[in-house]
Formats: sequence, C-alpha cells, structure tokens
Amino acid sequence: MKNNAIAIPIYKEKLNDTEIISLKRINSCFKNEKIFFIAPENLKFDFSRWLSNYQVLRYSDNFFKNRRSYSQLLLSIAFYESFKEYEYLLICQLDVFVFSNRLNEFCNLNYDYIGAPMYFPFGANVGSGGVSLRKITSCIRMLKMRDKIYLNNPWQISLEMMEDQFFSYCGIRQGLNFKVPDVEVAGRFAIDACFEIKNQKNEKNVPFAIHKFNFASSSWKKRISNLGFKLPKVATSEVQTFKRGVEQMQLCFWEYKLYQSPNLHKLKQIFKMVFPLNNVSIWGLGTSGNRCQNLFNLVGTRISCIYDNVFTYTKMTDGVLYTNFQQFGLIKSLPILITTVDYEDEISGKLIDLGLKKNQDFFLFSEIEEKVLNEYFDED
Repeated sequence: MKNNAIAIPIYKEKLNDTEIISLKRINSCFKNEKIFFIAPENLKFDFSRWLSNYQVLRYSDNFFKNRRSYSQLLLSIAFYESFKEYEYLLICQLDVFVFSNRLNEFCNLNYDYIGAPMYFPFGANVGSGGVSLRKITSCIRMLKMRDKIYLNNPWQISLEMMEDQFFSYCGIRQGLNFKVPDVEVAGRFAIDACFEIKNQKNEKNVPFAIHKFNFASSSWKKRISNLGFKLPKVATSEVQTFKRGVEQMQLCFWEYKLYQSPNLHKLKQIFKMVFPLNNVSIWGLGTSGNRCQNLFNLVGTRISCIYDNVFTYTKMTDGVLYTNFQQFGLIKSLPILITTVDYEDEISGKLIDLGLKKNQDFFLFSEIEEKVLNEYFDED
C-alpha cells in the first residue's frame, strides 16, 4: 500500500493570485507525492503551468455547488474508496500555504484525522478541514457508522452540513475509537486564520501549513513573503466578511458552554429581555439555524415555520412547517429570524423590498444570539 496522497478540491477553470501562490507552493514542496485534483465532471482546466504533475478525479457537478454540497462529497464512502490504495489522504484547499513537506512526519503519528485548532459548537477544538490529514480506512469506518452516530444527536444537522465537524466530533465521541490529536499537536500540523495561534517566534514552531493564509496576521504574511511570494491585497469587504464568520464560530463555542449545564432561570430572564416574542419563523436550516432551534427549545420559544431554499417541498412535521419562500410565500403573522449569516444582507434586502421592517417584522439571529450570550456570560 502506498503511504499517502494529496487531494486538491477545484471548482473553476481560472485561479486567482492567492490560489496560484498556494498551487506553486504545493508544487515545490511535494515533488515526489501523488497529487490529485478533485474536480466536477464537466470542468475544463489546465494547471500544468503551476503544478508539474497531477491526476484528476471527477465527481458529479452537484458536489461543487456550495460548501454544503462539497461536504456531502467528503462525507461519502465512495469518495474515500477512490483513494483506497493509499493509507492517508491530505486535503489541501487552494487557500492553504504549505511551509515545508512534513507529511510523513504527521502520517507516522498514526492519527485518524488531523486538522488545525478551530472553534466547533459541540466542544471539539481540533479539526479544521481546509488542510487536513485523514486515514482512509478510519474515515470509511466512521461513515459506515453514521446512522448510529446521528441517533438522538442534537448536532446532526451541523455534522451533516460541515464534513470537518463530523470527523472532529467523532474524535471526541466516546466509544468510536477515532483518534485525533490535542491542540498542541494540531497546532504543529497547521493553523487556521480563524483560530490563529500567535507568538510563533522561531523557525521550529512554524507549522506544516496555514489555512486561509490571505487573512492571517502580518507576521505570518511576512514569513510567506520572505519565501519569495508577493501576497495580493485583500479587499476590505472580504476582511469584514471573514471577521463576521470568525465571530460566529466564537459564538458557537460560547453556546456549547451554555448547553453543558444551563441556568435555565437566568437564561430565560435574559432571553425575554432581549427577545420577548414567543412564536416565530426562521429563515435558514444550516448550522446557525440549528443553533437557533437549540436555543429556542431551551427557553421555550416556539418555531412554527422554517424557510430554506434547499426545500423542494412544503410539509408539516411535528407542528412545524418546512417550506421554500419562493413556493409558499411568507406567513406575515409570524416574525422572521434570519439565521443564515452568509446571506443576512441579501435576505434582509428582499424582506425590506416586501415592506417588512427590521427589528419589527424580521430580526437577525446573529444579533440576538450575541446579546443573549454576552449577557449570560457577563461576570459583572
């Protein structure tokens, strides 16, 4: 059995400057490794200008529409069986900068999954998937146990939508025998700009790789520049979007702490002060939508309707209407909470065009959640 392979997800025919830097560095660091592009069936591309030797594995175009569909690919047994002749698979997205080839070093540690330190809502703090090392047989074993792992699991929606969350969760779930490292080892493997390990001041502490290096601190960018790469300037709007995403991950972490042993009397008092309504609809069934449902269940606020574009149907389950706004329209008697952070502005604009007013007819769950958690954990 060959030891390892490297897989680079790709979904477009032209690369931006950051992606070209990433690919050039992969090329220089992994001269003797087997490198594959994970690509849509119908995508035409040629990256031989920057990567001297690679193969292409094709999968359905449906897996490359968004982050959720990509996660479904990496949560499929068939994907890992594509690499069954290898022991380890390194996923390396094109927002990753590799500092040096230490792949064998981390393969030899015999973990089932390694990813950079990261915030996860269920309490794991290791496992960012952007650059991650996976033991093929172990990942297949976990995926075959998926139904068991999901049984009565309040985090099922989050785990299903974010593949790195699934494998990180497996690492903290007792009885699965799925081995992930502690934060110290994970930090030697990689850092993620979302959860940056600071004060790395000497060469021996430089990690194997850094994820989202275009958003990293200036000290890390200087290291990359010193290796001969001129980093492109990141637009202010991109930085703001990135920071909002990091804030959401931090809120996930605080919410997990809340769920460990909640003071329900205190929580309900705070929630009533921040958001006194007791019957709402929510827009978005992703990770944030799942957190919204968990929080509202704790305080006893009813969610009567859930809108999400993923629904191709309208149905009532346990007294909750699941529907697509385009198909069903709005239930105007129910205030709407927008739970999907990535599309807050877009959905808000759509609702305003329909004559609805923010903080009267619709609300942002991100704002409510932040206020509630800040009040709850305020030690003053």
